[in-house]
This record gives sequence, structure tokens and C-alpha cells, in this order.
Amino acid sequence: MKSACFIFVFGFFVLFHGVYDSFSDTNKSGNETYRNDAERGDSNAQLMLGTMFQQGRGVAKDDQLAMYWFRKAAEQGNVDAQFNLGELYSNHYASGNDTESRSWYNRLINFASSIVGIQDDKNSIYWYRKAAKQGHAISQYKLASVIADGIGTQQDDKEAVFWFRKSAEQGDPNAQFMLGTMFQQGRGVPKDDQQAASWFRKSAEQKNAFAQLKLGIMYGTGSGVPTDPQESLYWLKQSVENGNQDAIVWYRKAREQESVRKAQLQQTEENKRMQQKRIEENNSIQQKWIEENKNMQKRQAEQQLAESQRNRQLSRDRGIDDARLKRSKWKLHEVDELTGRCQNVFDASNFHALKKLHIDDDRKKAEEAFYSGDFELSIQYSEKIIEKLKRTLKERQEFKR
Repeated sequence: MKSACFIFVFGFFVLFHGVYDSFSDTNKSGNETYRNDAERGDSNAQLMLGTMFQQGRGVAKDDQLAMYWFRKAAEQGNVDAQFNLGELYSNHYASGNDTESRSWYNRLINFASSIVGIQDDKNSIYWYRKAAKQGHAISQYKLASVIADGIGTQQDDKEAVFWFRKSAEQGDPNAQFMLGTMFQQGRGVPKDDQQAASWFRKSAEQKNAFAQLKLGIMYGTGSGVPTDPQESLYWLKQSVENGNQDAIVWYRKAREQESVRKAQLQQTEENKRMQQKRIEENNSIQQKWIEENKNMQKRQAEQQLAESQRNRQLSRDRGIDDARLKRSKWKLHEVDELTGRCQNVFDASNFHALKKLHIDDDRKKAEEAFYSGDFELSIQYSEKIIEKLKRTLKERQEFKR
């Protein structure tokens, strides 16, 4: 059993060693191919060889040789090599974090200066600009950033906007965000919140968390876009989910404001509903009052007809004074006329106050006296009603004034 295990392990080791040697030989073979092409001046091979040294692929990792081959390709106009060289200068090498890298950096600077006559602190900008002019979007963004901040060059907002726009129009989300920021702050361009929101949206749709935060805030405040609490919440939430810690406070605040807004909206709707209910109730009361008034007028017309017929009969049977009869009838007519005027002047709610004057009761007594032939008593009741109605109308008119 032990012998079998030993044979298996030994066999696996031999197989692994063979595969590793084969893989190593393949990488070495590829490395030699790239090196030969690079030494013959192939810029793509030089770029690839620099990348292999930078990443340690098939060769020992060597940043110095990586920069050497990047420069070779960059000097032939290879845009990717120019960008890589700009990145190296702007990061580790230019910082001088260790003596060896700083020494190598200085040697490279002297070499570059002898060729193009540029200063140490302008190397990264030089190569960014080289790549940017060839349409490299990331280099355009990087170049715009250092120009906007005045790092290693003169600060110039207008030129920064130029390169931010070039990169943004190629779809770079970081450049789109920065171009929106320049429009929002009025740096290098006239202040324009609508343009700012437009570029923030383009960047936000590519999951740029900072642009999502900016866009969410703008929808919350109505700056450059219509106020939209739902859109504001959406973009702030997206920013939080994409790791922007600054968006957490804004998102919580927006949620609280949205809760308050919804509560206010519900209260407004409830107030409208109650108001509509009161209007419908008042309309119902007023309609009922109109119907009652119509019925009363109909009854009065019927009573007047019957009264006329009865009075003529009384005049024939009892020889009643026509003048007193006519005066009594006129007073009742005046009562009806004033009552109608009051009904027109008073609304449905105040008409209840009119009923408290007991007009109907006195009117009934005046009619009973009239029909019984006691015209003098009927006239007295009618005049009493007339006095109340005139006084009420006068008070109403004074109140309106």
C-alpha cells in the first residue's frame, strides 16, 4: 500500500514538473518572440514586452524594464504605451518612495530631457497629452484633471473643460462627471445646471457613484431638473449601493422628506374629501329647500285661487266690505313677496335662521283669519310678518356692507 502511494505521488510530481517546465518554456518562447520584435522596433511588441515586465508574466517582474519598453513604444506614437508611461510617472516613480526607483526615475528623466527637452514634473503631462491628442479617452480625462488642479502645469479651467469634453463625448464616466461638475461650478464655462445634470446623468447611468449622488441631490432640490422626490431617492440609493458613503446621509434625509411629503399629501387629499362632502351636503340642503319653496309656491297659488273663489262667495253671501277684503288679500300677497325675496337673499344655511322668526306660523294664522272672514285680524298678522321680514332684509343688507 505504501509503495503504491509513493509511486502515485512520485508520478504526480513528475507530471506537474513537466507541465510547469512546458508552461515556463512557452512563456519564455513568447517572451523571446516579443523581445526580438521589440528590438527590431515593433511598437506593439515593445508595449507587450513592457506589460509583461510590469506584471511579471513569463519574466521576472521589473518595473524599470517595463518603463524602458513603454518609452520605446511611446516615442513611436503608440497611444497605449504613452498612457502607461504617463501613469507610471504620475504614480510610483515620480513620488520617489524608494532610493532605487527614484534613481531610475532620474536617469529616465535625464534621458527624456535629452530627447524632448522637458522638465521632471511635466513628464506625466507630456505623455498624457501625447495620448490625448491621439483620442485616448482615459488620457484625455487624466490630462484634464491635472490641468484643472494645476498639478505640474499652469491651472487652466478652459483647457481642462476642453479635454474633459473630448473624453466625455467618448463615453468616459469619470470625464462626464467632471464635465458636469465644471458646468455646475461655472469653471471654464458659464454656469449651467441643466448641462451639469445632463452630464451627471450620462455618468450615473454608467454606475459612477459620485454622479449618482450629484444627480440625486439635483432632483431633490429642483436644480437643473424638475423636482422629483422619487427620482432623487432612486439615484441616491444607487449611489449608496455602489459604495459611496457620502450618499448615505443624503439618502436618509431624502427618505425622511419623502415620508413627510406623503403624509402631507394624504392630509391634503383628506381635506379635499371632507370639503367635497360638505359641499355635497350643502347642495343637498339647498336643493331640498328649493323643492320646498316650489311646493310652497304651488300651494300658495292653489290657495289664492280657492281664496278668490271663496271671497267672492263670502261677498255675495255676507255683503263683506270689498275694500277691506282687497286690503287683506294685498297684505297676504305682500307677505308672500317678501318671503320670496328673503329666500333668494339667504343661502341654505342661513335660511334656517329665517325659519326661527316663525313666519310660517304667523302666515297660517293670517290665512285662517282671512278665510274665516276676520279680515282685520288677518291684516294685523300680515303686517306683523311684513315688519319682521323688512327688518330682517335690512339687517342682512347692512351686514353685507
